Amino acid sequence: MPTYRHRHPRTPPAIALAGLVLALALAFGAGRPAAAQQQPQAQMLDGVAAVVNDRVITYSAVEDRMRLALLASGLPTTDESVQRLRPQVLDSLVDEQLQLQAGEDAGIQVSDDDIAEAMGVIASNNNMSTETFEALLRQHDVPLSTLHDQIRATLTWRGFVQRRVVPQVDVTEEAARDVLSRIEQVEGEPEFLLSDIFLTVDSPSEEGEVRDLAQSLVDELRGGGSFRAIASQFSDGVGATDGGNMGWVLGAQLDDDLRSTVETLGVGEVSDPVRTAGGYHIVLLRDQRLANTPTADDDLVVLGRLIIPVDPPTQQALAAAAYRLEQATSGIEGCDALQQQAEALGAPPVSSDPVRIGSLAEDLTNLLNSLDVGEPSGLIRTPGGLGIFMVCERTPADRATLDQILNNLLEERINLAQQRYLRDLRRDAMVDIRVQ
Repeated sequence: MPTYRHRHPRTPPAIALAGLVLALALAFGAGRPAAAQQQPQAQMLDGVAAVVNDRVITYSAVEDRMRLALLASGLPTTDESVQRLRPQVLDSLVDEQLQLQAGEDAGIQVSDDDIAEAMGVIASNNNMSTETFEALLRQHDVPLSTLHDQIRATLTWRGFVQRRVVPQVDVTEEAARDVLSRIEQVEGEPEFLLSDIFLTVDSPSEEGEVRDLAQSLVDELRGGGSFRAIASQFSDGVGATDGGNMGWVLGAQLDDDLRSTVETLGVGEVSDPVRTAGGYHIVLLRDQRLANTPTADDDLVVLGRLIIPVDPPTQQALAAAAYRLEQATSGIEGCDALQQQAEALGAPPVSSDPVRIGSLAEDLTNLLNSLDVGEPSGLIRTPGGLGIFMVCERTPADRATLDQILNNLLEERINLAQQRYLRDLRRDAMVDIRVQ
């Protein structure tokens, strides 16, 4: 007889309310994931891995999501990484079922067009056409329906949060002024730009397993693995969906052990696992400065890009793409002209929403900081082909303002509120886990 139990608490990912953030840091050239080989074929075809209220999660759904997670994170497809990733994948699938059920009960509907649009965003974020991106998934034996299901759950939960959670959250101007006053008081103190992977330890019996997982992730990161991708797949922290981004944090705001660790890191270095009250942290120091003294990396930019997909990336195909790009962009100035050339070439859309320049990959940040507004870069090799980048608009950063603080406080409280809501969903749900 199966044993019914409530799942252990697990910090849910944050919902990006300014717009859906969907991105995969794809590992090109990686071997085809072998996760499907870890379960007997009969189980994969019709076995039940878990039941969430009245919804079934099959073994095949777990294995398909495993291949997607391995592709996204760039982790090696060893037996060790597969075994360690499987519980995380199953937890995510259970959470998604709870989110879907809550959204459906609230009348949230996600259309096929919504999913197609999100697929286009993911492809564009990875500098690919939708067709090239879908071909890559098929190459790695990831059914398109696997990513579609994940997108549907994300969009449904976002809609639920906006309808049921956001209206209940309020921030007063007085609270924002208190924060602004504290910021002004600490101006000039050390501040760190951090990304974090947090692995929860729920019971003493999990200590060794979680510690070993943390160390294996550190080894992978120091070997060149993408922090953003691995955080999005493994972290239990609030910023998991944003690649573990913590933003700028005052040293005084950190746990003592975390602060002493961060202060020993050089920019770009990844820490050893740090044990705190709730589990293990892995921290990446991306930059440091004195508090409330913005740098150029804090500027907001609208990023332009003209990408020509090249698949397969043979020397002949790359040379042809380079010739087309050089001809199309010779002498152009400004993103309007770049957009016209993109349309003429049938390339993906040019401009992005405003982003903080320091949140981009380091090599792209350095490139953009070297360009004037409207100036095209040289040819850049991207994962999906060749491209040219441009800064369409640049808004210099300023010291913290009351409006910025109000927005930050509102987002923080919305994140906390939706965490509590998902925690309550878990508490009240009947979840039967049938795979160990």
